[in-house]
Amino acid sequence: VINYDLNYKSTDWTWDNKIIASYGLLQTQNSEFEKKTDDRLEVNSLAGKKAWGLWYYSFFVGFRTQFTQGYKYDKDINGKETREEFTDFMSPGYLSFGPGLLWKKTDDFKFNIAPLTSKMTFVNDKYTSDLGYIDGDYFGVDANKGFRYELGFNASGYYKFNLFEN
Repeated sequence: VINYDLNYKSTDWTWDNKIIASYGLLQTQNSEFEKKTDDRLEVNSLAGKKAWGLWYYSFFVGFRTQFTQGYKYDKDINGKETREEFTDFMSPGYLSFGPGLLWKKTDDFKFNIAPLTSKMTFVNDKYTSDLGYIDGDYFGVDANKGFRYELGFNASGYYKFNLFEN
C-alpha cells in the first residue's frame, strides 16, 4: 500500500494531492486461483485560489482504476472452480473534474463543492461487446461502447483528527 500526500500552500494558493496505490493477493488451499484482496490506483488533486476569508475558487481532478485483471468466480457442472475475466486496467477507469468553491479552515479540515462536475467512465469495449452485456450493465457503459459521460454535482469533505493517542 502506498498512501502519499503532496501539498503546496502560499498566501493565495493551496494545492492538495493524494496518491493511493494498493495491491493484494490471497491464495487458499480450497481455491485453484489466487484472488485479489485489493487492487487500487487513485490520484486526487484539489487546487484553490484565495477568494475571501476561508473560501477559495477551486478545481478538482480525481482519477481511479485498478492495476490488473479482475475475475468472476463460479463452479462448472463437476464442481470445479472456474473464472471469467471481468475487469482490467482502465476497465473501468474513472475521471472526474470540475470547478467549485473550497472552504478550508486548516489542512486537516476542508470542504469542496463543485456544482458542474464531469465524470467519465472508460472501459475496454471488448467487455461491452464480447461478453453480451446490454446497455448500462457494464459499469454504466452501453453495449458496444467504451466510454460514458455524466454531468453532475460533487461535494467532498476532509477532516483529520486523532482518535486515540499513539
